[in-house]
Amino acid sequence: MMKSLSKLTLLSLLIFSVCFIGCGEEDGGEGVIRGCTDPAADNFNASATEDDGSCVIVGCTDPQAVNFNADATEDDGECIYERDVFIASYLGQFTCQNPIISFINSDSLLFEIKEPVDESDKMTAVLSLNISGLPVDFNGSVDGDVFTVSDTLMNVPIPALNITADRVSGNGSAMILDDGMLEGSITLELEAGIINLEDDCTITGSKI
Repeated sequence: MMKSLSKLTLLSLLIFSVCFIGCGEEDGGEGVIRGCTDPAADNFNASATEDDGSCVIVGCTDPQAVNFNADATEDDGECIYERDVFIASYLGQFTCQNPIISFINSDSLLFEIKEPVDESDKMTAVLSLNISGLPVDFNGSVDGDVFTVSDTLMNVPIPALNITADRVSGNGSAMILDDGMLEGSITLELEAGIINLEDDCTITGSKI
């Protein structure tokens, strides 16, 4: 009887030991709480005593963005780029001084600064306007608070002059002022056969 009892006691102790060891390992050991121990993480567990590698920091993961978070492990889809302040439709004016080029002057001009077709470079944008039948989509880039245009278009139709320009170039820059107005200047050059026209033009506009 005593032998049977001893065997039963030993068996009970063995079962208890296995359960205790197994449970302890699963929970990280006696007194150990596994979880994210990084206070900056979105899933930070203030009760965790041992990091389990599950920390998640949600934020902008694109180095080109002004709100890039180098610590972010998961993108939140809310990256902000320098060009974003320029992306909009505008109502404004385009004025050139050269009497020959001034045919494209407009005191009620609708134009747009938009994202390029290829959105891989978040620092680029497109100035798109159509003045007196002159369609222009000049590529540019944004650096800080300055949008710089530097582009050349080939074989551009100009219905107002009933010609096709061999080349239309635009070089200049624009800024968004404190009152939200866009203001800039563009050196415009048109070349059609033996005709070569150049002028410094101003562009202004307010977002609509």
